[in-house]
Amino acid sequence: MRRRDLLAGSIATALCSPAKPLRDVFSGQSENLRSLASAKAIFVGSEVSNQQLRNPAVTTFASTECNILAPENQMQWELVQPEPGRYDFAAMDELMAFAKSNSLPVHGGTLCQNLALPAWVAKEATTDNAAELLQEHVHAMVSRYQGRVQSWNVVSNAVEPSDHRDDGMRNSPWMKLLGLRYIAIAFRAAAEADHRTILTYSERGLVDDSENSHHRRLITLGFLRWFRTNHIPIHALALESHLWARYDYLPDWSGLLAFLREVEKLELQIFVTGLDIDDTDLSTRPEKRDKQVAELCKDYLDTVLKHRGVTAVLTSQPVSHAAEIVNDFGQTEKRHIAGPLSEDFRPTSFLSAMNEAVQKRRTTAR
Repeated sequence: MRRRDLLAGSIATALCSPAKPLRDVFSGQSENLRSLASAKAIFVGSEVSNQQLRNPAVTTFASTECNILAPENQMQWELVQPEPGRYDFAAMDELMAFAKSNSLPVHGGTLCQNLALPAWVAKEATTDNAAELLQEHVHAMVSRYQGRVQSWNVVSNAVEPSDHRDDGMRNSPWMKLLGLRYIAIAFRAAAEADHRTILTYSERGLVDDSENSHHRRLITLGFLRWFRTNHIPIHALALESHLWARYDYLPDWSGLLAFLREVEKLELQIFVTGLDIDDTDLSTRPEKRDKQVAELCKDYLDTVLKHRGVTAVLTSQPVSHAAEIVNDFGQTEKRHIAGPLSEDFRPTSFLSAMNEAVQKRRTTAR
């Protein structure tokens, strides 16, 4: 499945709810996730929108439970550069201001996108000017926030076996215009703009125990080795972690662990990003559903946090929500995505599982 836009209605409705209960609950905890994660030498946080940050409940969660934040879509190319050469940093500046006021580092959004490009790029980009367009965009973004963004996701989702290229890579607009060198251009431009920031590559579909994920892991591993062979500056792999909860079932993570061991050999950190759980297929009884969500979340985090290269965990959203998913057959399905907070901003079993997993992590793992 590939994720589409979230149902705006459910989020907007949730943002109108009162925030006081959340602060009351968190204030009674002996140790919040933020302080616990810092003590365990790991970053834990969430992607968050500016709309959500205007709600006191979410700001309480972000300032109390997170020690890192990431933009939801404030850094998407179509928002930042809606027209050639015209930049609009207002949305990102708002997030950066909140992060600064709460002493929170930021993991920057994707600089070179393969799946969400503005229409003008397809119209304007040619084989003659594509490298310059890409380099200028990356440099403008990174240089603006030089020294203020701890890490950047430079390229996302460059692997796609279903595009039937011999190398297993996505036949994206950048690939068609520049070939694989578009990735080198993006990473080198980011490194030149801020040599102190951590540069990551993000990929989806790598975490479960399906044959498809196994195939994608093999291609991704070869791709990461290509980075090293070509001396492209990269410091971390961002592991997009959209999990699917099923009745009385926990995945076999052995294939994922073997993959992480190979990534470690390349001296790369691993960021767990986009963490959420599709719990649509579980019981309608809240207590039973929440128990299974917690079991899956904790089992996954217990597994990956044993790996010393995992240095960050970021959820896809702070608030549980309804979503629309376009399946592999092009059909739209209504799903429910679980996260750290319920729709009425109460801490969930998901958040408790995160807390327990981080608490269990050995500080020497890093």
